[in-house]
Amino acid sequence: MPYIITDAERETFLKLSTNEEREQFIENFWLRRDPTPDTPENEFKEEHFRRIAYANEHFASGKPGWKTDRGRIYIIWGKWDDLEQHPSGGNYNRPFDEGGGSTSTFPFEVWTYHYLEGIGSNIKIEFVDSSGTNDYHLSPILEKRRAVYVPGAGLSELESYGPG
Repeated sequence: MPYIITDAERETFLKLSTNEEREQFIENFWLRRDPTPDTPENEFKEEHFRRIAYANEHFASGKPGWKTDRGRIYIIWGKWDDLEQHPSGGNYNRPFDEGGGSTSTFPFEVWTYHYLEGIGSNIKIEFVDSSGTNDYHLSPILEKRRAVYVPGAGLSELESYGPG
């Protein structure tokens, strides 16, 4: 629940003093999210736990998958619409909006969601494994570039020509 509970719900929960109150709160928490309350299944709850299981199976890296950045995003927003993977890093021809040119990168992934309610359209989320441990974390676009950490080697070929 930590990724989907609202601030107001968290505040209320923390004020509860008995296990019975907490259990009732949790039951109501799931009931409020049930898209079909007249059926025995709670599809929202089932999907939430399915996402946790998927995250644990696919994104674990020295910690449970649900505790990783990829796991958190997957649990909150679900499966991406488009996936770009570069599991070995290496040479990468950057698109113009990233500065163009060719550079060397850490392993990275870009998840694209066509639409996220309350966020917008064509949302790209990038994860980088800069430690080489399969612990991909949310990152700014340029972090994937290996050379950015090497003095004098941080620019792509196109950037080396200067502004223009």
